[in-house]
This record gives sequence, C-alpha cells and structure tokens, in this order.
Amino acid sequence: GVSDFGGTGEHGGWTYVNHRRVKDYFAALDRGEFPVERGFARAPEDLRLHELFRNLQGMRVDRMQYRQRFGNDVYAEHEAAWLELAERGWCTVSPDAIELHGDGVYYVPLIQALLSQARLADLRSSASSVAIAI
Repeated sequence: GVSDFGGTGEHGGWTYVNHRRVKDYFAALDRGEFPVERGFARAPEDLRLHELFRNLQGMRVDRMQYRQRFGNDVYAEHEAAWLELAERGWCTVSPDAIELHGDGVYYVPLIQALLSQARLADLRSSASSVAIAI
C-alpha cells in the first residue's frame, strides 16, 4: 500500500510505500518498525505541485482554495504556462478558477509536465552538485 500524509504550506508532507512482500511487512512489525520499504519527504513546492496535479485530474483548479491553503496564487506561480494553455484553447482562467476544456482535458499529463519544468530543473541542478561516495 501507499500512504500519503499531506503537509501544510510550510511542510511538504510524506509518502510511504509499504513492503511489497508480506514476509518483509510482518518482519518489520515484529522488529517494532514501521512496515515501510521506502519513503519520500516532499518540499513545500512539491506539495503545491502534488495538489495542483490532483486538481488537474478533475479538470479544475480552485484559485481561492489554493490561495487559502498555500498563500500563493496558482496562476501567478505558473503564469507563462497558463497563458500558453489559454492561447491554445486548452483552459480558461477566471479570478475563481482555472478550468481545462477542449483538447486540454486529454493532455493532463503533458500539462503536468509543463507545470513541473522549473521544479525538475531545480532537482536536476541540485542532484548534479551532490557528491556520491563509493
């Protein structure tokens, strides 16, 4: 199973994957450990993308709700992307929401990739500066 613990605007939260093999799951419990094979701690920007991506699956991002949750305007965070998507007729932007329509509803994964480009670049640059000891 996968357990997701959403964070706050200041803390990104965590996602854990339980052991895939029942034997390993129960062995961890017997040792008094959480039955977790691996986990991921999200940064605040990862949490914002995580929730944005989930909203896009529903074809609508509530700007007010996003602002209340994170203190940021989702449109301002990704303005260039939203402008391009609106120009293509894939979304409409209002003060209340960003809604996908037309071909945009079929390209959610592509839209998610577009919205995550800056974060991926940050992760790539920080990963290339990490020294690996062998």
